[in-house]
Order: sequence, then structure tokens, then C-alpha cells
Amino acid sequence: MTSLPRSALSLCLLSALAAQSDADRAELATQFQRLDADKSGSVSRKEFPGSDRQFAAMDRDRDGKASLAEYAESAVARAFLRTRQRERGEPRARTSLEALAALRLQVLLREDPDGKIDQATWIGAADAFATLDLDGNGVLDRRDRIEAVAGTPAPRPELPPWREVPAITALFEALDKNGDQRIDDKEARPHKQLPAAFPFADQDRDHALDRQELEALLQVLAARAAAEQARERRPQAFDVPFAEWDKDKDGKVQQNEWQNSRALFERIDLDRDAAVTHDEAERYERRVEGRDFVERYDLDGDGRVTRAEFAGPQAAFARADRNGDGVITRSER
Repeated sequence: MTSLPRSALSLCLLSALAAQSDADRAELATQFQRLDADKSGSVSRKEFPGSDRQFAAMDRDRDGKASLAEYAESAVARAFLRTRQRERGEPRARTSLEALAALRLQVLLREDPDGKIDQATWIGAADAFATLDLDGNGVLDRRDRIEAVAGTPAPRPELPPWREVPAITALFEALDKNGDQRIDDKEARPHKQLPAAFPFADQDRDHALDRQELEALLQVLAARAAAEQARERRPQAFDVPFAEWDKDKDGKVQQNEWQNSRALFERIDLDRDAAVTHDEAERYERRVEGRDFVERYDLDGDGRVTRAEFAGPQAAFARADRNGDGVITRSER
């Protein structure tokens, strides 16, 4: 693989390091010092606890050691910073066992012809079977799923589409007839869209929206509008022209056959073997278009991932749900 000249590589790495915040640079410098056990100012392969592949990607100038600048620009450093960021936040909420059981039973019974699985046909662990067999009759069936669903908290109602984001002051002036700083369901009726949003916005279920609930609703609407604008600017996946670029017809586009930017090549070449295959190109397209995430968690096949379908932490769902409407689509990934 052709490497960059040392001067160009150093300039590139130092520019990447300078783009990071002071706090990030301090975090990375501290972590680098921990890795640099012999205090030589660089990290050797022996000192690096990760894989050969990670170290090779970090050692950009191929001199057998990684400098602070190389480390700071690497995927290893970015992963370290993401972990630090998550650790600074509030503890992440975990999906309940009841919710996970309902989802697993839905998938299992959907794929089984008679909708029942007994211990003789179960191929998983015995403890897993016992966890899913909620009624204890030795068979996984729809009654188990009904019990699991009954024990799962109801998902938050979805927010219907809105044409525009109103101002909270204008809403109160137009609808709060008794001046109590609340808009009840009767006062909301003249508005074209607010009544349909009540199940989503009325979090305390008192049939009225106070200022705090309305502000939360408008924040979700603003986030949705911003997500729609971002979707319009969303980059499209590059379609690798294998028929044109694959000169030796081996089913791969080698690095010397590649006719686009090196950064794009490295993004698609997941196994770092200096060649792009059809499988890698497909996986790259799925990532860019958000298909991988949706297809992984979309259990009912409607092209969306709801809170009930998502098996990960609810905090992660909230981060992925950019417009806050309670569902994740491909455009948000």
C-alpha cells in the first residue's frame, strides 16, 4: 500500500489533533501516556493492548510505532472519546426483561409454523426457555407473549405530522381562554393539529397541556423539522462502478484501480486488504442509507423501529430518534 510522505502525513495528523477540543486533547494525552509504558514518546505494538489491525490503522507512517498525533487521529482514539462521553452522562436506562421477552416471543412464534415451541424443539439454553415460558406450562406460545406484553409499559403515543412549528406564546393567546396557563382538550379543539397531539404531549394524563408540556412538544417539533432538513442534505452512498473499474475482472476494485478519493476507499474497504469487494460496497451502502439499523430492529417489517422493538438502552434510542417522535426511520440513521 502506498503511504503518504512523512511531511504530508505529519501535517494531516497535526491538523486533526488541532481540530479537537482542549478537553479531548487532554484526555487523549493522558491515555497515550498510559499506553506509552516505557515513556519513549511513542507506543509500540508490544505496548498497545488492541489488535494488529487496530495498531496497523493507527501506525499511519508504518514505522512500527504510533506517535501522539497518529494516536489522536485514529479510530481507537475516537472510540475512547465516545466512551468517555457516555461515562459523563446519566446512567443509561435498560430495557426491561418483560419487554425483551415480548420481542423474542414475537420473533420466535412468527417463524414457527404452529405458533408453539416445546422443550424438545427448543435449541437454546434451558434457562432462556424458562425465562420465556411465563405461564410455566412447558410450551412457548401466544399466551406467554400476551403475558409478556401485559407486563411491558405502554410505549409513548406517536406524534402525528405537523406542517409548521408554532410559537408557544401564540398558542396561549389563541387558545387559553380562561387564562390559567393551561390548554385543556376542549380549548384545543379549534386548533387544526393540537388535539391529535394530546396523547403524545399530555404526559401527566390530566387532559390539559401546561407550559412545560407545550415547551416539550414544541422542542420535539423543532427537532423533527431540523431532522427533515438534514435528511434533504443527507449524502448519498457512492455506487462503485465495478464493471468499469475492475480491470482484471476478479470481482474486486483494487487500490490501483480505484478512481475516487482515498478517504472513500478506506471507508468502504472494511477489512483493509487494499481491495473493495461487492459485499463491502453493499455493507457501505446499507450503513449510509440506514438500512442496517432498521432491518436489524424492525421486527414487524413496517420500515420503522419503535421503542418496543429496540432491544438496546432507551437512552441510545433517544439519541437515535433525532426528531423525538418515538420511532426511528432510515433517514435518521
